[in-house]
Amino acid sequence: MNAWPSIAATNLGRQLGRLFRMGPRISVLTVPTRPGWFIALATTPITAFLYFNKIVPRTPLVLFGAQNPWCRRYRLTNKQVIIEHPFDALSTKRADQATFAKIGLTEFDTAELEEQSGYEWYRASDIVFRREGKEVLRLPAVPHAEAFRQTCLKARQAVIGVAEANKPAAAAS
Repeated sequence: MNAWPSIAATNLGRQLGRLFRMGPRISVLTVPTRPGWFIALATTPITAFLYFNKIVPRTPLVLFGAQNPWCRRYRLTNKQVIIEHPFDALSTKRADQATFAKIGLTEFDTAELEEQSGYEWYRASDIVFRREGKEVLRLPAVPHAEAFRQTCLKARQAVIGVAEANKPAAAAS
């Protein structure tokens, strides 16, 4: 399973998210709206830039420039959770440089959601993986984070269940 961070992962994205949620609901020509929605329309070029900045693999040249540090993806495999550069992970030459952080599925006890100010507009949350109460990995600004968190916990349970099922078989032989 893959998830791409929201633009709320940037400071500017969080500030814009706070602005977009601003104000009480008002009626404009019998249509319920908020003042922040007009700000959202006015700042569309900025949010488009933030979005494309997080998916462009290289800067300043899209294909041959330096690695874009904001281009990241969260990937859940059958063994680990990885924060990686999505396009370099496909390259055999650059795959070792593509991983920013990773954690094995048995290396955490809990996965909790933390929502920062400005995340509400984007429906995003941080997923914080903890072992014995200590934070071991944080995935910032995951959109619809509950689904990704639940999948991580289910994959963890599956890995632990398989390991437990194989213990008696290994001890018997």
